Amino acid sequence: MAFGPGNLATLLSSPTGQVNLAFKVSLNEWRGKKSVQLMLEDLQINGTVIIDERTNKLTPQLFRSSDYYIVREPRLRDNIAPHVAPGYTLSIEEAIKTDFSGQRVTLVDCPSSEEMLKQIFAKDEGEPATIRLLLYQRKSAYLAGLPTRNDFAQLYRFIYKQKELKWPIQAKAVSNQLKINMDRLNLMIQVFSEAGFVTIKDDVLKFNEPTNKTDLTQTKRYQKQLAQYKVEQQLLFNDAATVAKWLLEYLNLE
Repeated sequence: MAFGPGNLATLLSSPTGQVNLAFKVSLNEWRGKKSVQLMLEDLQINGTVIIDERTNKLTPQLFRSSDYYIVREPRLRDNIAPHVAPGYTLSIEEAIKTDFSGQRVTLVDCPSSEEMLKQIFAKDEGEPATIRLLLYQRKSAYLAGLPTRNDFAQLYRFIYKQKELKWPIQAKAVSNQLKINMDRLNLMIQVFSEAGFVTIKDDVLKFNEPTNKTDLTQTKRYQKQLAQYKVEQQLLFNDAATVAKWLLEYLNLE
């Protein structure tokens, strides 16, 4: 039993971290009934605690604690900075250089890859006290989905037949006709551009006859999207216990 320390609720409800509790034993009497009660005197949490507060809406109230806030997106970082103590809003590059041993850390937005996540904590001399997960994501690579081989073939045939398109003016119409969502369609056009299948100049997309066979899934743009897809799948679309267990194992914090 404890009165007042509501701020400890998130720590104690986390599936991670070993909690040692110190109680004072006393006898409670209420309406003639006696019972033994344990009053919390102190507690100690060993190991990194993962706090799951994942959200798709960020509010100033989320930035009241004295954490280091790691933010990948520059514009989002600028918006958050006024609500956080100076020096505690970090870019990925700054976070990689920071030792978070014994510190409270909040991951504000989702990393772009599992490798980026590992790099953030790779040089720490000890374990962070807490890792709080907000993992805000404005656009989801996982929900947009990865293009299939059939998607690529369908789009290729369409562009081959049209030869030229007004782009991005006709993008929505193409999306509706091929039944490919806009995020996935834009990704596919970027992959085609990298592979040399199309060029875009003065808002006109032109088909280029390929000279070499290209594995589109090995392009840098596709691989970047695949990395984003995988880390979102792991961090955003699993339950709290699964995410916490994976995170501790992946970061070697167990």
